[in-house]
Amino acid sequence: MEQYQSFSVPIYPHSAIEKRDTRILVAGIYTNVKTHFLDNRTLSEWVILLCTEGSGWFCTDNGERHQLQCGEMVLFPPAVSHSYANNAEGWTVLWVHCTGNILSALQPLLYAENEKRFVFIPNAQEFIPIFHRIFEHLQKANAVYDILFAESLLLQMLCQIAENTQIACLSGQQIELVRSAIRYIEGSLQQPLCLDTLAEQFHISKYHFIRLFRQYTGDTPMEYCRNLRLKKACVLLANPRFSVAQISEMLGYNTPYHFSNTFKSRFGISPTKYRKLL
Repeated sequence: MEQYQSFSVPIYPHSAIEKRDTRILVAGIYTNVKTHFLDNRTLSEWVILLCTEGSGWFCTDNGERHQLQCGEMVLFPPAVSHSYANNAEGWTVLWVHCTGNILSALQPLLYAENEKRFVFIPNAQEFIPIFHRIFEHLQKANAVYDILFAESLLLQMLCQIAENTQIACLSGQQIELVRSAIRYIEGSLQQPLCLDTLAEQFHISKYHFIRLFRQYTGDTPMEYCRNLRLKKACVLLANPRFSVAQISEMLGYNTPYHFSNTFKSRFGISPTKYRKLL
């Protein structure tokens, strides 16, 4: 028996809520449907489909048709014309329409290197429980926190997809190179590090090194190093035995002034003020 169930998310009058960075517009479950066909549709939001029974197909504006089997998922980005439908046996699909600034920021990380028209996830079974938890909160929607909870689950799922997609583009050797670089950075926080030194350490061009490192972590090597230093700084500032100057030296900064400026640009307050909050 065909069943169509959808959950729309209301508009909230409070501007801070309405402008949230991850926003579900509508979502639903179509069960055992045999007449599901959407043709040549272009939307301003992301569309996510996860097939849990049966099968179907989809294509984008280049006309090439792809199969969507049970356990597979596809994401269509905004402004890309797409079509999809069930095959003869029908299908059950979980779906979400969503938008927001965080999704825009994740967009480059969601794609494999040469694919810009859609994101295909061949092994998406792990995300089925997340979809159902999202639907549970959307169905209740007793308060705004139900919606925010559902959207936080969606963001968690998309971050996992982005991480999986980026790592899948790397060979085992490339992954081990990046992991070795991470271990090297973690063990070298007390000394100044530069990109040339890191690339030379691993016998790779710095531009290739940046690409591999960003693909695995989402950051450049120097961004990763800076963020790691600042995380370590937060831990050290909780210990009153260390002065700001000592922490600066322990983390490889040239001067306490440089450390304080970097810390403030990241957290919005100076290390001294941060320590007073602890």
